[in-house]
Amino acid sequence: MLSVLISSCASDSDTDNDKQKAEYNINFNNTPLLFPDLKATRDGDYFFIGESDDFPPTPRPEQIATDFTLYFHKDGTLFTAGIHDNSSKNGLSSPFYFSKNLFKFNIENIDETNKKIKVNFSGNVYEHYGSQIYQYNKKLDGSISISYSEKGEVNSYKTNGTTMKINGQNWRGLGYEESEGYSKNGRIIKINGDNEYSIAIFFPNSIPKKGKYVFTKNLEMDALYTVNFYKYYPNTIGPDDYSTGPEQFITTGVLEITDLKGSNIIGTFSFTAVNPTTNESIVVTNGVFTERLL
Repeated sequence: MLSVLISSCASDSDTDNDKQKAEYNINFNNTPLLFPDLKATRDGDYFFIGESDDFPPTPRPEQIATDFTLYFHKDGTLFTAGIHDNSSKNGLSSPFYFSKNLFKFNIENIDETNKKIKVNFSGNVYEHYGSQIYQYNKKLDGSISISYSEKGEVNSYKTNGTTMKINGQNWRGLGYEESEGYSKNGRIIKINGDNEYSIAIFFPNSIPKKGKYVFTKNLEMDALYTVNFYKYYPNTIGPDDYSTGPEQFITTGVLEITDLKGSNIIGTFSFTAVNPTTNESIVVTNGVFTERLL
């Protein structure tokens, strides 16, 4: 087990602590890695553990992999586990839509009194492009016990996120606004979790209007004030699982925008989703979201 004393970024914390204690064992393809500036930050119920949150990362060619990152919710939902493979010069990350199957992540303890967190993880990290996951992958595993600092209010996501029930099972996700070109009508918030399901909510380019919107998705799949539902199916070539993208379901339901606060849009939704090819039907209830529009 490696122990290092590291500095936290004072501008990103509202605490007086300028040191963080970390004990860790992180391996990339069975090779131990050193991270002298590993740090942890808490933002409400979200945690970041990483070598650095600066972009672009500082090059370190003497080590086979750098720019290690974990980002997760305190309930155990893993949004990303990532690292930069210096041999291939590619960023590798856990596939958000199969993380529960391909990448095991566990929160062992959160000590809120002493502001310490302990986690362990093991699985494959993959090369990605958009919604596609490629076969190229490496193993990433380890354990970390580290003190965390509290993130300040600037760029905080502590109130953001989406929850819903999918066929009665709890699901959590966190959204981001898709780049231009994905919708001809407006803006899209894509919301991903850590399993095979994903949704997208469509809003106009102008300020969205509060209200209740009943929708049925048929031909116009990017109609405003509607919700798309996606399911990712694994394919197998050789020893590696991969995905070339999700299948889109036809959705019928209700979207309600209840409030607008700054850049956040707040609301609820429920719908039934049907796979037009297989006729698989999924019922989504108790959808609640607070997501950010840029």
